[in-house]
Amino acid sequence: MHSLRDKRGTFGVYLRMTYANQSYFLEALVVPTTNTVQFTDRPCGSGKTSELLKSFKLNDKYFVVVPTRAEIDRVISDAVVPFDTPEEGSYQDEAGVKRSSLLMGLSDLIADGENIVCTHALFDKVNINEFALDDYNVIIDEVFDCVKGFNGPKDETFQTTYIEGGLATLDDNGKVIPTAKWLLEGDDAYFNKLLDEAKRGRLHRSGEGFYVTVVPVELFIRNRSCTVMSYLAEGSLMAMYLKKLKVPYEINKNNNIDRSAREQAKERLNISYLDLGLTKAQGYKRQGNWGGKLKEKIANKLKNRCKQMVGVTREDIMVTCRKDLWFDQNDEISSFAKDARLAKANWVHKSTKGTNAYRNCTHAIHMFDLNLNPSVKKFLDVSKEDEDLWKQSELIQWLYRTDLRNQDSDKKVHLHVTSKAMQDLIENWLSNDPIQ
Repeated sequence: MHSLRDKRGTFGVYLRMTYANQSYFLEALVVPTTNTVQFTDRPCGSGKTSELLKSFKLNDKYFVVVPTRAEIDRVISDAVVPFDTPEEGSYQDEAGVKRSSLLMGLSDLIADGENIVCTHALFDKVNINEFALDDYNVIIDEVFDCVKGFNGPKDETFQTTYIEGGLATLDDNGKVIPTAKWLLEGDDAYFNKLLDEAKRGRLHRSGEGFYVTVVPVELFIRNRSCTVMSYLAEGSLMAMYLKKLKVPYEINKNNNIDRSAREQAKERLNISYLDLGLTKAQGYKRQGNWGGKLKEKIANKLKNRCKQMVGVTREDIMVTCRKDLWFDQNDEISSFAKDARLAKANWVHKSTKGTNAYRNCTHAIHMFDLNLNPSVKKFLDVSKEDEDLWKQSELIQWLYRTDLRNQDSDKKVHLHVTSKAMQDLIENWLSNDPIQ
């Protein structure tokens, strides 16, 4: 048997579960704060980060979240107030498993009241019940995917084993809440990953056979303030996620700056369709089936297009496709990339944001017909219009890793896109036409 008792925290209600003489505290209900998440929506390359680094005040505390390690170094070197970041390291836990010490270092910095900068990846691992961010102004540089598809048990298994078996309950948003019984007994069947995600408040069931893991929404609201700096925020999964959970947010946008950016891009951007000779849209899953003669055919199409790029070095070309197409199992350049004569080009993940590392590139080859993960789409109740906004936002963010982000440049940037649908979306953005 287990008993339930509640305690009031600063930000929510927690349940104390007692099972087999052991107690466990789990969050049951979040009491909304008065915070409204603020999106600073400005075009890529317009100086958002530079302005931020000059805006900090000595008497406030800041927690800045950035996409890359290079951006951490930039904040530490250029901010007008001191910043620190947890150092890389490792330790062995009680079971002898080697683990990263980054979270321990982060906890120490918070306890000392330091201004902190860390990556999106580390922020994603923060357990809000263990890290008190109440006094911090949280600033997130570029949106990140705070909802991800998750492979879990089949519908019948989950119902019989977890719900009827007394291992978990579901709240109104589909959040999987582990019982004290599950916490005590563990979950050998799924190698504890399912339980680990549930304990951290991250696991949601989005429908029959569909699961997602989420960044706990408390990271956006249990703080002094939360600001997200990005572009086309309305099309981001982060905004859709906040809307789903009824967290208030505002998108602060300067229409004049936005219109000017589109006009400049329209003058500098050359868009051409790269026909790969395929009859169906090529998302991530279909690219996994490129093999044999088909892969040779596609590589040849790329090679022929490259022949038209007279005087363009491969280092000035940016490419995105499935990573395992471009690199082999040893992370070496694949035969596919070599056959396409693009071995020295820059492979850049389709969701890359917030980096200047490829601003030398004047040619960009985009080989995806982007699609949301079905579990994510179902959980967020995404409409076709919302999904198109997301596709458009992702493509434009990726494209702005090129020289297009250099507002003082007059170089032409050439986008080679293999999807007619994606081509329509970028041309729609250039014309500032609403998505139908």
